[in-house]
Amino acid sequence: MPTQRTSSAAITEKSINKVYEDIIADVSTKVDLIFWMVQPLGIQVEEDMDVFGRTTSRGMLEILKNFIGTQAHSKLRNTITYELARQCVGFKLRDRGKRLRVIADWFGYDPVEMHHQEEMVTSTIHYKWSVIALLNNGRTHEVAKVKRKAKKWTQYAITDGTDIEEGQEVLSYIYKENKKNDSV
Repeated sequence: MPTQRTSSAAITEKSINKVYEDIIADVSTKVDLIFWMVQPLGIQVEEDMDVFGRTTSRGMLEILKNFIGTQAHSKLRNTITYELARQCVGFKLRDRGKRLRVIADWFGYDPVEMHHQEEMVTSTIHYKWSVIALLNNGRTHEVAKVKRKAKKWTQYAITDGTDIEEGQEVLSYIYKENKKNDSV
């Protein structure tokens, strides 16, 4: 991987494109692009995504717009590197396939968690709903923030709530709508 600069400048759309070009130049020396299962077409910034980055089946890499204005340079590089490894390997293999792990590692992907950088990116996302656990002692506890309602969020097994508050059983889960400034 090319030398990683630590920059104090905030991420811009232009810097995202530059990072993408730098990483493509580096990884294409490791595996020639003609051997990639999905040919990379470019990168674009997307606003409404549930992930930091994703790749379309046509080869377009999409990056979460919330990177812009943050200092999450390592998380950005890591996200682009991982998505390019997915393009190289293709989508027929499961994401956790051995081949993907080997290629991602070879490309410079670092699976070490970067929670502080992830928080820089996610702190600006507005989540419309909060999932609230109703406990048997009458108290409530916020379990998650989500963009849209889904049955899976309110159908947790009772055992999933045992760590919420010691000795308290979760009776049910409900949604609470967040105002625009509640979840930012």
